[in-house]
Amino acid sequence: INNKAIYDELKPLIVNGPGWSFAKKFDKKKDGRGAFLALKLQAEGSSAQLTRKSEAYAKIKNAGYRGERRQHTFADFVRVHQDAHNDLADLGEPVPVTKQVTDMLAGINDPRLQTGIDVVLGAPEKLADFDACQQYLGTLVQNMATQAQHSRDRGRNVSATEKRNGSIAA
Repeated sequence: INNKAIYDELKPLIVNGPGWSFAKKFDKKKDGRGAFLALKLQAEGSSAQLTRKSEAYAKIKNAGYRGERRQHTFADFVRVHQDAHNDLADLGEPVPVTKQVTDMLAGINDPRLQTGIDVVLGAPEKLADFDACQQYLGTLVQNMATQAQHSRDRGRNVSATEKRNGSIAA
């Protein structure tokens, strides 16, 4: 009933973008339904799905963690994995949980986490649960940062020294 009205709403949104070439053939008849379905096929068709799957797998493969950085934290690293796995699940290609965990472990290149990785590999409940694994490793990262800060602060607590009876006192 509102085919022309839908076309009139849709056209200004896409006329200067990449979708216009797919909807342009419906311009003469002002076929809003046809234009919308053509755009939907382009965005959600098999080619688009394969592209999204490839991008998700590439994100997983390329995600790396080499220690805490200002621009890239462990939480960022986990988020990349979680987002990619969510995309794959949405596309009907869920990754088994143990594969999610082993892929994440393979991306960790921080030698300080090696013991934690070994614990995950030896603990079936962590190896079979992505959330448990990332929370465990995330806790290690946070606790190591807290310990390092505590050690640095402890080293700075000596505010003054004086010499008493031939020995130095803080």
